[in-house]
Amino acid sequence: MLENAARKLFEYLFDIEIKPPVIPFLNHVDVEWWTCQEMLRQHVAGALERRVRWREAAERLLREGYDSFVDVGPGDVLAKLMKWIQRDARIGSVAADFNGAIRLIGS
Repeated sequence: MLENAARKLFEYLFDIEIKPPVIPFLNHVDVEWWTCQEMLRQHVAGALERRVRWREAAERLLREGYDSFVDVGPGDVLAKLMKWIQRDARIGSVAADFNGAIRLIGS
């Protein structure tokens, strides 16, 4: 069922102009850095039918030296998961504390 939905979503996204990302995008499906808009189309559609490897993506970011993270979305589930993975990581949540998250980015 999701395979059909993913195909339809990809077809829909094909007609939408998507600009290349300004910064590389770490795909949480294959845990690889993506740099072009075609890959982003595939990611959005593919994420519907493939397993999300969020923990592996978070661990890759940590291995590559990233130590500050902001959870953008409703709630703070990803912030809590990141704290579980790396207790001393600096983490903010836009939904929980927008000003605090902005301060974290700027520090």
